[in-house]
Amino acid sequence: MLARYVVDGIEAPANLSVRIGGSTVEGEDPEEEEAVAGNGKRRSGQGQHIHLLYRSSSLAARSRVPSRILWALVSYLGAFLDDGNYPLLQTSMLGLVTGGHAIVAPRSLLGSLKVLQPRLERQGLRFVDSPFAMVDPSTGELVVPASPLEIDGDALHSLDKEFGGRGHRDEGVRPGRYAIKGWAGFAAGADDAGPMSRAKAVAAAAGSVVLGDHEPQSVLDTLAEMFRIVPSHGLWYDKPQDAAKSLVQLAGA
Repeated sequence: MLARYVVDGIEAPANLSVRIGGSTVEGEDPEEEEAVAGNGKRRSGQGQHIHLLYRSSSLAARSRVPSRILWALVSYLGAFLDDGNYPLLQTSMLGLVTGGHAIVAPRSLLGSLKVLQPRLERQGLRFVDSPFAMVDPSTGELVVPASPLEIDGDALHSLDKEFGGRGHRDEGVRPGRYAIKGWAGFAAGADDAGPMSRAKAVAAAAGSVVLGDHEPQSVLDTLAEMFRIVPSHGLWYDKPQDAAKSLVQLAGA
C-alpha cells in the first residue's frame, strides 16, 4: 500500500510498526477485563481483535478497525515531511478533538491509552493521529493537516474484510482547524490542579515547542499572546481514570 515511498539502500531504525489481528485476551482491552471482573460476563462485541500502532515501543493508536490503524500510520509518516508551514508552532503535545473544537494535553498520556481511549471516546473525544500537535497561535487553533502521502483505499479497506473490522465504525480526526478550548499541562502538585496563570502556562508549554527556525524569545512571546485566548489547566491525578475525567471536563464534552 505504501510501496511507492520505499527508499532502497537506507538502514533506518525501527520507529513505527503495526500489529494487525492481535487478540484482546490477557488485558489487551481493559474495559473488557473490568466488565468481566464486575459481573463475570463479557459485553456483546467484546473479545474481538484490537489492532495497534506503535511508535518505537510505545503504543500510539489502537482500534477494532484495521484500516483505522493503517490510516494512523499514514498520518504519522506524513507528519514527518516538512511542508514549510512555518507560521504554525509544532509541539510535542497531544491533540484531541470533539465536535468543532479541541483540547491539547501532554503526549505522555498515551502511556495510558488503553485506559483513556474508551473513556474519552465515549464522551466524543478523538485522538489526533500525529507525532505532533500543530498549533496556530494567532487564532488559538489546533491544525490537523491532510497527509501528503497517498494510499490505495481499496487495499486499505480489504483489511477490514479479512480481519473483522466490518460492523465497527472508527474514523480518524478529519483535517481542519479546531478552536482550542483548553490546554492541559501537568501541575506541580495537587494544590496547583485547575486553571493555570498565563505565566505558568507559557512556562509549561515552552518546552513542548519544536523551535526549528523560530527564535526562543519569539516563541515565548507568541505563547504569551496565545494564552490570552486559550484557557490553560493544570493536571494532577492518581489514576488514568481521573485524568480522563479531567480531560472530559476541560473539553466540556
